[in-house]
Amino acid sequence: MAKYAGGPAAPTGPAPGAPSGDPRIAGYNYLTLASKMDRDMADRAVTFLSENGVRAFAVPVAKTGSSANNASYTLYALQGITREELRARAPIRTDLEEKVARLGKIWQKEHKGQTDFSKTYWDKFGS
Repeated sequence: MAKYAGGPAAPTGPAPGAPSGDPRIAGYNYLTLASKMDRDMADRAVTFLSENGVRAFAVPVAKTGSSANNASYTLYALQGITREELRARAPIRTDLEEKVARLGKIWQKEHKGQTDFSKTYWDKFGS
């Protein structure tokens, strides 16, 4: 089940959707923070990030066959940005990247996170 957490209102970009659905808006780019997380780790990461000013959510990865029982989640920052903001390296982009990098070190060191969010990338959702 997708989950998002509250936090300070974002100045631009999409608003969060329902907690039980994927809040992404087609055409926006989202910072992928981690993948292949189990549900507990994904929920803990969403809570940690939210408590530290980065709204985040996790979505289950569709699995088929024998691996369908072992749900895996991908973690995203909730703040979506436009193509123009992405290309221009707008402050909304760079500020989020810097905050996630800083929090990733704390997450891994103090919360025994499986990642430090150092391998993030922007991914366009939908068309």
